[in-house]
Amino acid sequence: MKMLTRLIALLAFLPSLAHAYSYGTPQELVNSGGNTASVTLTGVPSGANIVACFTWNTNGTFTSMTDNGSNMSAAGSQLNSTSNVNGVCYYDTNVASGSHTITATQTSYGGNYLVAFYVAGAGAFDGANGNNSNFAGTGANAVLGGSVTTTAAGDAIIGFFNTVSGSGTLSAGTSPGTFTSLGFTSAVTNFGEYYTQASAGAIQAAATTSSAGDIISFTIAFRAGSAGSSGSAALFNQFTLSQWQTITTNTTLSPAIPAVLCNAAAGAITVTIPTAVGSFQTYYVKKIDSTSNACTLTPQSGQTIENASTYALTVPLSKIALKSDSANWWDGGGGVAQTTGTFTAAFTGFGTGPSSCTVTYTIQGYIAVVNFSLGSCTATSNSGNMTITNWPAALQPATITNQTCALELVDNGNGLSGEMTLGNASATVVLGLYATNTVTNRVSGAAGNFTSSGTKGIDYGPCVYSLQ
Repeated sequence: MKMLTRLIALLAFLPSLAHAYSYGTPQELVNSGGNTASVTLTGVPSGANIVACFTWNTNGTFTSMTDNGSNMSAAGSQLNSTSNVNGVCYYDTNVASGSHTITATQTSYGGNYLVAFYVAGAGAFDGANGNNSNFAGTGANAVLGGSVTTTAAGDAIIGFFNTVSGSGTLSAGTSPGTFTSLGFTSAVTNFGEYYTQASAGAIQAAATTSSAGDIISFTIAFRAGSAGSSGSAALFNQFTLSQWQTITTNTTLSPAIPAVLCNAAAGAITVTIPTAVGSFQTYYVKKIDSTSNACTLTPQSGQTIENASTYALTVPLSKIALKSDSANWWDGGGGVAQTTGTFTAAFTGFGTGPSSCTVTYTIQGYIAVVNFSLGSCTATSNSGNMTITNWPAALQPATITNQTCALELVDNGNGLSGEMTLGNASATVVLGLYATNTVTNRVSGAAGNFTSSGTKGIDYGPCVYSLQ
């Protein structure tokens, strides 16, 4: 009972902890060339909110913003600048998971811009307001969105800005706290940012500009979602309890989807990781298929995973648990060490060996995956078998082994299925190429050793084996 009392007292002193939000990669379209402009968001998690902003010149009248054909809700009123450019922002809350096509429609085309993105962890709409002033100042927080008075602590605050005139570059503001860029690619004329408000009250999205001018700007607010709230409840929201979800297509993780089993049997999969900034969430990814197809983890722009711009799981049952240092992502102990490299293989048994046999490899834990480039590892030979030399020490198994792996071979110009048999742990004689009694020749149906003449070698294929 005393322990429970102390826990309740401790939680009462944690009102400043922010609710966990994650923001999807913005999808943008500049000048659609017609009366409609559309972008598609993929991997949207269940329960997320979607924000879409659209600007156009006065040649046409804006008529609608839809999400998969259904009308979205207006976030404030339409803004009309003094430089003949107009702007609107719309939103959808608690959407279904999957792909969402956002479409803006106008009566006639004369130049436009559309951007859309999702916010996971957000709940009800809590207000929006626009500002279309001709901002005379430059520098930090010189551009302000309309003022919104929020009704709860921990709101997600989103700013959208469009430079109507002037050539300055927009960047994140610092008041009332440091905003984070959403990563728009057209940051010279359009900019987006987000911030988690500490306490309820009046707030304006603020941006920094290097040139004064006529700028359309919006402030949009959402309450924290039902999965958690600001203050002490955020403790539980940051550590989401969730079952593993199996994925077979590109997916974006979120607090609602923190743990995935990646099945890349049908082809490579990209797993997009939310921003590391301010995140207490742990994200889990495990590769469950038996192929060498990659499950590639991609962080937000400017962030890294284990000091790399991407992180690929290529070995069956490899995994990683990602934890943030509020700037980048690190393996929190869920995975095993992974290294990659390349080398040029040499062969014995050839009259003239292949001159450019490029081999790439990945080592994850004690599993090695070796990939041969298509068509680069063949040459003329009169030998019935061949041996690959120049094998790096890191790829050599610890003991002599009889492990084999299937490859696509070439024999006298004909394709056949074959085996690469692991010979011993020597740096000069490691792998022997054999067409054994189990090999099926795809051309003639014959089996046995290589023929005594013609082009032969490895056409392509991965070899997966144990280093133990």
